[in-house]
Amino acid sequence: MRFMTVKIKAAMLVFIALGFALAVVVNLTDVCRLEAVALDGRDVDGWDKKYGLDEHGTVFSQPLDNLALQLLGRRDIARVEIDYHLPDGLEITTNDFEPVCFVVSRYGGRLYGLDEQARVISLDRGNINWEHPCLTNVKVSRLFEMCGDYRVNLVVSQLEELRRQHLDLYRLVNEIDFESDHFLLVSVSGLSFRLKVKAESFLRQFNVFIRFLESFNTHLDSVRVVDLRFDDMIITVGKDI
Repeated sequence: MRFMTVKIKAAMLVFIALGFALAVVVNLTDVCRLEAVALDGRDVDGWDKKYGLDEHGTVFSQPLDNLALQLLGRRDIARVEIDYHLPDGLEITTNDFEPVCFVVSRYGGRLYGLDEQARVISLDRGNINWEHPCLTNVKVSRLFEMCGDYRVNLVVSQLEELRRQHLDLYRLVNEIDFESDHFLLVSVSGLSFRLKVKAESFLRQFNVFIRFLESFNTHLDSVRVVDLRFDDMIITVGKDI
């Protein structure tokens, strides 16, 4: 036991000595002096004056909090990530959002993404995962802002819960139509009819419909809409109505 204690103490002293030596090398030599800054993959000229960085300091001594706040002050930037590119560089990435669903503007029909907080984000057209639901007929605000329709936030949070719990069911949701102010119309992959639900109860009512399909051998070929908004009652509307 005493031998093990001595070995542990010796190892700790070695680590402390190495840490001290590394600190001396970094701070008293040109190793890790900041030489280059890249913004979204492009080198930045005059980064010391542009971003208030110290051209004589190390990558570890730069005022990164101030840099992040400065970038976030721009209207076209809502997210900033700063990584060390050792030994002598900083890599800044902005607006690296992952869409959790898509949204089509009611006016203009332009396609955007929505992140987990239901903020509007632009899409990288060359790298899009199309296995996300699409929200249509939505009044889209400016980039990085919430949509004007409060129901969008409600639905996005419930879609994320569905994705985490049942990815296979999540992938079945093709479109959620917000045209009406009183209900949503949900299009499901493989079904010729749509589901009528409430925004605040979307997930619960969608799960009710799935259980309904699993429990009853019901022919719905002539159905246009399945209304799920009422407790303990499912109403079908025929195609000829």
